[in-house]
Amino acid sequence: MRRYLISKIFIMSFFIFLFFLPACQKKQKTQSIRNTTEKATVLIDKGDYSSAIELLESEMNSPAFTSDNREELSLVLASAYAARAGIKIENYWDYLIGFDTFVKTIESANSNFDMIPESMVPENLDLETKEKIKQINANIKNIKAIEQKAAKIPLISESGSSDILRARYFLKSTVKPSSKLYRSMLTAVQLKHHLSQKTQFLIKTLNNESDWCAIHISELSSWIDEALSLIDDGLEDLAVAIPSEKENYKRMQTDIYKQQQDLTTSNEVSDISKVLCYLKK
Repeated sequence: MRRYLISKIFIMSFFIFLFFLPACQKKQKTQSIRNTTEKATVLIDKGDYSSAIELLESEMNSPAFTSDNREELSLVLASAYAARAGIKIENYWDYLIGFDTFVKTIESANSNFDMIPESMVPENLDLETKEKIKQINANIKNIKAIEQKAAKIPLISESGSSDILRARYFLKSTVKPSSKLYRSMLTAVQLKHHLSQKTQFLIKTLNNESDWCAIHISELSSWIDEALSLIDDGLEDLAVAIPSEKENYKRMQTDIYKQQQDLTTSNEVSDISKVLCYLKK
């Protein structure tokens, strides 16, 4: 009888253990993530960003974590990379507001900035080439208007750009609005860096028309296309982050897509470069 009772108690205890085991494991996982993120946050606060990144990346591939666990780790990891680039997460609202504002200027850029002045275009030039030149001017005006509105967005260094790219990479597969909101801000920072690489060159070139033969318009077109792609990426994230504005952002994306389709390809614009260079000889 005693042996029977002991066996009964053992079996009941075993099933109770099995019942509570998943809950215990989940609690342990949650505690493990919390410990990791807390340690990483302390390191970030101390300015030891590289150590925080190393700690978080070592945990990212753990098979014990769920997609929700990885999203939480990804957000902290992205903030560590961003902090190393000089972008602090606590300030991102101001940057995001700026991003939302300067993206909307695409619809109504009213700059008088012409990359290829009309005075340089001969009247007898074929209509197709003239249209291509107009399209380049229109794209440049849009980019210029965006840059003017991006004044509040911080300008990062080249090494900082690499860190922002990594941060955006880790947030790419996230699904929560908060993560997408943060990623859209980082995209704005990346866009500001991208714009700064060419704008000063363009201004210098316009002030010295003898440099026109050195312009590679195919390269310029690729630069514009990448800028438009970054804007599209930011809008995609904002559509998830702010569902009430989803239709508005999707409409903007449609406009971006049209601009990309209208953007002349490298082969098409090479002839324009030759025409302009010939005119200056």
